[in-house]
Amino acid sequence: GEVKDVSDGYARNYLIPQGLARLGTEEAVARVKKVEQAKEKEEQSQKDQSASISKALKGKTFEIKSKTAEGGKKLYAAINADDVKKVLEADNIDIGSAKIVFEKPIKNIGKHNAEIDFGNNIMQKIKLNILAE
Repeated sequence: GEVKDVSDGYARNYLIPQGLARLGTEEAVARVKKVEQAKEKEEQSQKDQSASISKALKGKTFEIKSKTAEGGKKLYAAINADDVKKVLEADNIDIGSAKIVFEKPIKNIGKHNAEIDFGNNIMQKIKLNILAE
């Protein structure tokens, strides 16, 4: 919640009866501040964790083996974010809810780049080496 200053009539006649607000007693204000502090602490903890994972990923190359179509150059199915997540998890790297972004769809074997967006302006590029299975 938030602490807002509104007119007495607006609070008494509309906000409080509708259940949209409560009186700003000292206890209620202290409770809101405590919740905000806990939320900020949690966000900072997540940001620090994302930064440390990002640092651990810097400059690393990951190999992904995938089935190829006849001829051996084109993949049977494009590499997606789940494939990359599985490879990272196999290497004991948990990126949580971070998004994996590709420069372009990966449909051929060879070297490709991807970027992991952890949020909070923390992004890390990784290299992928796609091999035929």
